[in-house]
Amino acid sequence: GYSRFIVPERRKAQLLDRGLDPKQELDIVLNAENALLRAAKRDGVTVAVHICLGTYILGPQGPLGGGGSTYETTTIGEIINLLDADTFLIEYSGRSGSLESLRDVPQGKTISLGLINVRDPQVEAPDDLARKIDEASKFVPIENLSICPNCGFSGASADAWFGEDIQRRKLDVLVETARRVWG
Repeated sequence: GYSRFIVPERRKAQLLDRGLDPKQELDIVLNAENALLRAAKRDGVTVAVHICLGTYILGPQGPLGGGGSTYETTTIGEIINLLDADTFLIEYSGRSGSLESLRDVPQGKTISLGLINVRDPQVEAPDDLARKIDEASKFVPIENLSICPNCGFSGASADAWFGEDIQRRKLDVLVETARRVWG
């Protein structure tokens, strides 16, 4: 997917090392994605795209792969502008970097902030989430924002990262935060 194109230059260098042109590869991915998105569009259908830094596996010392990457501040808006979707669900848990990467998001796009970390059993605090939403509203109008988990709760395998009780608590916090921010 295109997530490999919205991370630091060192990841692009990996493509070059394999003899691939990052710009050409991105064009191929975006053209294929847009063909699928256009095929899904019809009255009453909201077309959404999930953007993340990729699933990583938890090892004995923490995350393996994916960790340490952040979004480049200039590319999220560019990618969103090139994709024919209405809504974007974007991972913004701890490893994603600054919400400033939203500064070039085109008008009229809806951004769902993936602030609920499905890989960390620590339940988020509604006040912290509300602050992040407020920060994001400096770049995207509040009426074009929403909140969601950063990914699916089952992760890279059929096993969840943590139990159903914590998953439910995280979803309760998501709902509480949404009510607090949007009423």
